[in-house]
Amino acid sequence: MLVLIIWFASMVALAPAAEIAQQALGLSFELFALVTVVPTVAAAFLLFRPQWLPRPWPGTGAGSLVVSVVASLAGVIAFALTAALLFGRVPTLPNTMAGLPVVLFIAIQGIGVLTEEIGWRGVAQRCGETFIRPWVFSALAGFVFGVTHLGYWSLGVQTVITFSVATMLMSLSITSVFCGFFWQRMVPATITHLGFNITLNSLEGAGNPVGVSPLIPVAAISMLGVAIGTNALLLQFLRNRQR
Repeated sequence: MLVLIIWFASMVALAPAAEIAQQALGLSFELFALVTVVPTVAAAFLLFRPQWLPRPWPGTGAGSLVVSVVASLAGVIAFALTAALLFGRVPTLPNTMAGLPVVLFIAIQGIGVLTEEIGWRGVAQRCGETFIRPWVFSALAGFVFGVTHLGYWSLGVQTVITFSVATMLMSLSITSVFCGFFWQRMVPATITHLGFNITLNSLEGAGNPVGVSPLIPVAAISMLGVAIGTNALLLQFLRNRQR
């Protein structure tokens, strides 16, 4: 619990500094938001107190990583298709974003997502699992993650809650395919989170934000269901092959 308290307090303290640095550097927020690295930087104190961390997650074979990646991709595809049907829009991305080729832009966004996940699903989830059930902490952390998106606060409480429910479901989708070592968790976490963000961006072509729509949690339910189902089917397939 102490690690979680220090980590979260450090994030609260560092977030304004990230905003100041963003402006001082003249770095486009659309290209890369420095606040995304705060969850990882906030955990830097653990470099000096590694003994405060719970014991490492158990190692698993390469097969579990493949399964988790495929399950995450399936969940993201389900989320994108469901959201597209609900909004009646075709997901599209321009050839360039923030002045860069879209592929390079997505790669840079992936770095930001990874640094968020190292903090939230790497440090916080690992510590939270020691005192409550993993799925319960995942749900709580996912909801709090949504609440920390301060840009939505000006849109009202209902908007913040709606987005936070969606990120809670995203978090559950991520942790539902967790079963092994650190990168077996961070890779699918990054895929799911990045896919979530890209889907929202690809559906906002008309200028209307979709991330705050009540339809997004509905689409996120499909992501969770497909991720869990795909993960279970693939793990069963691997077990049958090993017999």
